[in-house]
Amino acid sequence: MVASTPRANITDADALAKAAATNTLSPPHVMYKVLRTPAAWAIDTLPSTVAAIITVLDWRTPIIDILTGRAEATTRTEERQLRQRAGGYVLVEGALYKTAREGATGNLSHYAVATKAWYDNKLAPYHFVPSDMVLRHAFSPGKFQKKWEGLFIVTWVGAKGAYCLVELDGTSLPHPWNMEALRKYYV
Repeated sequence: MVASTPRANITDADALAKAAATNTLSPPHVMYKVLRTPAAWAIDTLPSTVAAIITVLDWRTPIIDILTGRAEATTRTEERQLRQRAGGYVLVEGALYKTAREGATGNLSHYAVATKAWYDNKLAPYHFVPSDMVLRHAFSPGKFQKKWEGLFIVTWVGAKGAYCLVELDGTSLPHPWNMEALRKYYV
């Protein structure tokens, strides 16, 4: 359990740290002890008893072994199972992290891309050239009204499917039209 110490209780330690950092005398109310022996031991003067570090095997060990290439599976089936378990993890600087899965959002985006590719594959590209006769899609046709109106002549072909139109009497339309709003008129 980690307990937080209030700032008011560590003023002496704070003052001692500031004094040591600036190489000045510490305040008289701060008590400290000067060490007469080195705080770090040299390698040849280590104490005679050294505690051995024992690593405990847990659930992460086989996954880390697979990710680092030190797999110790006895059978191919066991190795395949370990690789499948390790597939959801990544090793970053010795730490094991669980990777995020896409879930339903990823499936939906893949479905949308596949549907668009299928639909675009079925579309026949079309374009108009100057002097072609076209119909224009009506702005808001009612239930029993025509969906396409007028008879226009293409006068100019712009970039990315923009077309300037003129009526049969020579009156020019005020702005270019997109090719999705036009349909070829066959005489």
